[in-house]
Amino acid sequence: MKPEYNSGGNLIHWLSDIKLDPFDPDRAVFNTGTGIFMTENLNAAAEGETVVWKPSCRGLEETVHLNVYSPPIGEVKLIDIIGDLGGFAFTDLTKPAENSFADEKGNRYITCLNADFPDENPWLVAVTARGNWTGKTTGGLIWSEDQCKTWTRLNDPTGLSDRIDHLVAAIRRPNTNSGWVAVSADGKTLVWSLAEGSRLPVDAVVYTDDLGNSWSKCKVYDLNGNLVDNEQDTLKVLSDRVDPEVFYGFGDGSRMYISRDRARTFREIVVPAYFPALELGGIDGRMPAEIRVESGRTGVVWISTGEKGLWKIAFDIQKGTADFRRVSDEGDVIYRQGMGKAAPGSDCKTLYVNGIIKGEYGFYRSFDEGRTWQRINNESQMFGDIRSIAGDPRVFGRFYIATGTRGVLWGQPVE
Repeated sequence: MKPEYNSGGNLIHWLSDIKLDPFDPDRAVFNTGTGIFMTENLNAAAEGETVVWKPSCRGLEETVHLNVYSPPIGEVKLIDIIGDLGGFAFTDLTKPAENSFADEKGNRYITCLNADFPDENPWLVAVTARGNWTGKTTGGLIWSEDQCKTWTRLNDPTGLSDRIDHLVAAIRRPNTNSGWVAVSADGKTLVWSLAEGSRLPVDAVVYTDDLGNSWSKCKVYDLNGNLVDNEQDTLKVLSDRVDPEVFYGFGDGSRMYISRDRARTFREIVVPAYFPALELGGIDGRMPAEIRVESGRTGVVWISTGEKGLWKIAFDIQKGTADFRRVSDEGDVIYRQGMGKAAPGSDCKTLYVNGIIKGEYGFYRSFDEGRTWQRINNESQMFGDIRSIAGDPRVFGRFYIATGTRGVLWGQPVE
């Protein structure tokens, strides 16, 4: 909310109500899109003095958090991707974070869509960001080499096609979705799925090996070997966490692809008919499923599909095939999911989910890839709309949830 994070401009917008305290003539409050403001010297104006208004938001939250990530090493414990305010990098979970998604002049980016980093070097972070309302920052792909302390906006992928140039021009306008980014496991290749609203069209997916000094268009092929270049098709790209040559692609109707050549080409794989057909090529509010690529293993992807539960997909990289296994029981509903450090004595990472298991909604964890579940919340810990879940890879039992209205939260076992 600080002026320096809003290009020095007025913070007051979307002012919708003002109330005078009937018991204290010096107190009044009004609410805005950035929170509640209060004065306790309202009558100072009559004396020719300044009426002071201050934020009064302690204990209140109305921020929309879109994705959360927990790096395996480094000072940053949590990367929080957030609507309107851009993003935060928390080094101390017990204290508010300063806004860390701003340019070298302190002008902040707004509404970021996702972040990615190589697990072996999470100081390298790529983020898809919108430009702010005043035009002081321009939307696109931003890059950090010090784990979110400073940012550089990368060059746009212009000149590859009229279609991509059109989308880039739109992204350059304030408050426009920029897309989705994936970083290879060695940090050398970035893949950018440019946005068209909340869609990621397949004909606008590009890659760079030199931090945006040059860009090339990804080629996508269907099961019959035909080039997929229809703007109605979609492609969201995620990187393998171990093999830098491997990326995965996900489109609407649950179409899936694999790349074995650093995103130069993607080839469609067969998805069994029993896997639910979902919109997997979207961002922002168009994300009915959460897709996570497991760290420390090549070829393992987890997808929470909502009504059809949680799935583990094991890709055979060389054959270009995949094995699909439903992890949750028939009838269980899994909305969001993430993985954290394994329990002592367990060979499996700890799964954290929210959903309905055996007829009861809540947050659950599993130490055995979903064969058994333990509920870890109570009836007063529901937290409304849940957008994303991530486990902490360093601290067993700790996990993070991104909510649609209640902020970003974290929990861990009570001693």
